[in-house]
Amino acid sequence: MKRLILLFLVSIIILLVTQSSPVHAAKSAGVVDPLNGFPDSYADDVSNIVGACLAGLDPICVLPGAGEEPNFDPNQPTVFPANFPSEFFYWIAESDQIAIPDTGGKFMFRMAVEGAFLNEDPEAGGQMVFGRLRATGNGLVPNSTYTVTHPYGVDTYVTNAVGVMPRNSSTEDIGCEVGPCDFSLALASRVFQSFLRWDVGAPPGYLGDAITAHSVIGSPTGNNFVKIEGPGLPPGGLQTNLFTVSGKLFAGAPPPPPGPGLPPPPPPLPPANVPSGVTALQTAGGVEVRWADTNDNETEFRISRATGLRGAFTQIGTSGANTTLFIDTSAPRGTNFYRVEACNGAGCSPLSTPVRLFVRGTPPVPSGLMSPILARPADTAGGVVLNWRDRSTAETEFRIERRSGVRGVFGQIGTVGADITTFTDPTPPTGLVQYRVFACNGAACSPRSNVAPILRR
Repeated sequence: MKRLILLFLVSIIILLVTQSSPVHAAKSAGVVDPLNGFPDSYADDVSNIVGACLAGLDPICVLPGAGEEPNFDPNQPTVFPANFPSEFFYWIAESDQIAIPDTGGKFMFRMAVEGAFLNEDPEAGGQMVFGRLRATGNGLVPNSTYTVTHPYGVDTYVTNAVGVMPRNSSTEDIGCEVGPCDFSLALASRVFQSFLRWDVGAPPGYLGDAITAHSVIGSPTGNNFVKIEGPGLPPGGLQTNLFTVSGKLFAGAPPPPPGPGLPPPPPPLPPANVPSGVTALQTAGGVEVRWADTNDNETEFRISRATGLRGAFTQIGTSGANTTLFIDTSAPRGTNFYRVEACNGAGCSPLSTPVRLFVRGTPPVPSGLMSPILARPADTAGGVVLNWRDRSTAETEFRIERRSGVRGVFGQIGTVGADITTFTDPTPPTGLVQYRVFACNGAACSPRSNVAPILRR
């Protein structure tokens, strides 16, 4: 009998301990707190568990200050909905500012798991949570594309006419958009792969102190830094490895392991190999620059040209992954040199050996090839739809090129077969976008079509 009583008591103790400890699967939302309608916590894929940071007097919680919001006073207890912020964070990491040379501009990158309200004001049924990635920058070259390498991947962003990265097109928010909120939708955000945290010295119970710019660990890509590359910036771009971090460990959650105990990150992406066999050939449609693709991990190729024996190389265009052709339609008469580099998230390959070509003026258009006539593009839910009039009789394909803004460079985005006169660009950028089309066969390409612009908002 005593043995049965002892077994019963042990069972009760185990049950109580289990119920009082936070239980999370990797990358999951906690239970909804009945006092405010938000999940009490979120876990990432490596089981870092953070709670809703809502204490107004906690200096590590990122909350509105006194007088900033009419419905929230941080000096009073946080009570829903009478004294509750319009937004708060389970976790937030923000890169240190990167100064843009010569312009006084700044660039920053924010990553967060954020709680907010559909109509901004705290009210029942309006609760929502989303994962956020946001690039902000100014003082950059207008209407230009920039590549940003960050802890969760590599993305491109386009500036507007005054050199600013607009928030609407430079933000990735993943979560619910209508109420009542399915709080698990936020888990599709890339930030849930692993929350960034200080590499050493974080305050007990936190992932950082929300104020000090500090080196971090936790990037699922191994990129514990932010780098921006593009027009007007030095070769190789600008970067920082310092971040301000705020994240309060959920009550009872074990502290994150120190750096050496973390799961090893995936091996860093190897740099791209230099393209081989670069050639340049003048045709009716321009100078065709071709190369052999020696990679299986590039994201784009960058083509540069120098004019004259002492001319400096400047980038004149890009081609997408797995493409091996670029058409230079603006080559000046005389001696020109071309070289190509392959790029990915780890950077760009060495430059190819320059290839020399003497441009003798525009040769006659081959028989059977005429420039297409491009109609006004149509912006649809599926992308930008292009249509053109086929005036050729000997084409084997049409090549479609696109550029962003008035100072961007054209790059090939696709091809269609002979006699096909429509193409849909499924991922057009926002802002001013311009398109042009060439009719081509094995021998050459026609002169370009008219340039057709569209303004996307």
